[in-house]
Amino acid sequence: MLYDLLYKTVLTRIDPEMIHDVCLDAIEVTSKVPLVRDAVRQMWGRRPVFPVPSANQGGPFARPVPGILGLAAGMDKEGQAVEGLDMLGFGFIEVGTFTAHPQGGNDKPRMWRYPQMRAVRNRMGFNNSGADEAAKRLRALRRTPRGTLHRRRREHRQDQGDPA
Repeated sequence: MLYDLLYKTVLTRIDPEMIHDVCLDAIEVTSKVPLVRDAVRQMWGRRPVFPVPSANQGGPFARPVPGILGLAAGMDKEGQAVEGLDMLGFGFIEVGTFTAHPQGGNDKPRMWRYPQMRAVRNRMGFNNSGADEAAKRLRALRRTPRGTLHRRRREHRQDQGDPA
């Protein structure tokens, strides 16, 4: 009910890319406030008692996964809100897409709403701060205790040459 009110009165009246960034920032900030983070995790971020087993134990993945809900690349292009997305209950998160060098992505506008279809079209491109900045953020995640699996996605554009 609260979401419907917020969606109809605020979220649909703001540029879709801007509201995406604002919501991602809010998720990141919320995850850094222990009392709020714990409350959100209790309400929405619960995981199964037992993790999803690895492939050699009859599960679908190469290694055990803490939860059944995952998030594909593109939501958190900079890897800034991994802990917040974990707080919301994602058991595995693919962050990025990162490129070897920073780039701005496609020209704006690059995200459109289709309310009658309850859909969004995204043509953002690979806007990101580059692989070096992403590596710093992902290295810091190694010290987090919860153990959400995260994977990076790295791409290169033809005009940048091979990133390897």
